[in-house]
Amino acid sequence: MINLLFSFAGRIGRGKFWLGFLFQILLMIVAIVIASVMVPWDQVMSIGADGQPATDAAGNPVMNWSAMGPALWIVGAAYVLVVWWSLAIAAKRCHDRGKSAWWLLIFAPSMLATLASYWFLFQSGGDMGAVAADGTYMILQLVAGVTGMIAFIWWLVDLGILEGEEGTNRWGPNPVPSSD
Repeated sequence: MINLLFSFAGRIGRGKFWLGFLFQILLMIVAIVIASVMVPWDQVMSIGADGQPATDAAGNPVMNWSAMGPALWIVGAAYVLVVWWSLAIAAKRCHDRGKSAWWLLIFAPSMLATLASYWFLFQSGGDMGAVAADGTYMILQLVAGVTGMIAFIWWLVDLGILEGEEGTNRWGPNPVPSSD
């Protein structure tokens, strides 16, 4: 299992590919549940003097980022681990398909646009209304969405559905020996 989740060398078949994907989902569910228990919902929103959730000028709720700090660190750490696992698993699956792991750069435009979107949100202090009114943010969201969808379709079909190369290739022996 350590090799499946952390190593970039070799090849894996579709079964191990989907097993690794399942582990990623389970890790994020556990991290989100732990984060949810750490920060009760009533502490996520800033409360005004009247006892009601505080809102900004546009009527959007004001988030209490300091209360969410520890929970965000747990989810962030899990996310970093999931990204590593995703790359390791996908690299080995690319190898099984006879491709270099550099093919995974197909996700770069979507990831960069998403990170830039998060930066805009961070710079606004979490004011989603102000960020959503910014044309640059909306363009980044469009780029992230469209390029992400194209990359996801490639990932699903090429890595998740199609069979690997028969026999040994430059990345190693076939992980699923033929039944001949």
